Amino acid sequence: SSSSYLLYINVLLLVLIHSSIQTKYLDDAITNVTKRLTELEVLLSESKKKIPSAYRHNTQVVDKIHKAYPRNYRKINDFKICYTRLQTNLNPIKLYEAMKSFEEEIRKDYAVFPEKVFEKIVKFSEELKELSDKSQSNAKNISCVKPENINSEDVTNLENSIKNYQSALVDFNIFNLKKQYYSNLKKKLENLVKNHSEE
Repeated sequence: SSSSYLLYINVLLLVLIHSSIQTKYLDDAITNVTKRLTELEVLLSESKKKIPSAYRHNTQVVDKIHKAYPRNYRKINDFKICYTRLQTNLNPIKLYEAMKSFEEEIRKDYAVFPEKVFEKIVKFSEELKELSDKSQSNAKNISCVKPENINSEDVTNLENSIKNYQSALVDFNIFNLKKQYYSNLKKKLENLVKNHSEE
C-alpha cells in the first residue's frame, strides 16, 4: 500500500539523515584531532629543545659545587646520584597523573563515539598506572643524605637543577604520549568512517 511505501521512504530518509549526521560528526572529530596533533608537534619540538639546556645547566651546577667543595667530592656525588634516582622514580608517577587526566579529557571531548575508540588509550593508562605504582614503592625506599659542611643554598641549587632536568624529560614524554593518544584516536575514528561507508 502507498502508506507503507511512504513509511518505508520516511524510515530510509531518517536512516540517511542519521548516517550523514554521524559522518559529519566523525569528519569534524577527525579534523579536530588532526589540528590538535599539529599543535602537539610544535609543543613536542619546543620541549625537545629544552632537554639539552636543562642537562647542561645541571652539569654546570654539579661542576661548580664540586669545585667549591673539593674535599666533599664523594659525598656530593653520592647525594647527586641518590637524588637523581629519587627524581627518576617520581617521573612515572607524574607521567601517569598527567596522562590519566588527559585520558579523561579525551573521553569527555569525544564522548559521542563508541567506547571501542578508546580501547588502546585505556590500555596505555593501565600500563602507566602499573609503572607508577612500582615507582611509588621504589621512591619510598630512597632516602638521600644531604652532604654536610655545604651551604644549604648550594644543596638546594643542586636539587633544583636535577629536578629541572628530570621535569624537562617528563614534559617531553607527556607531549609524546599525548601525540600517541591522539594518533590512536584518529586511526580509530578513521576506521569508523571506513566501516560506516561500507555499511
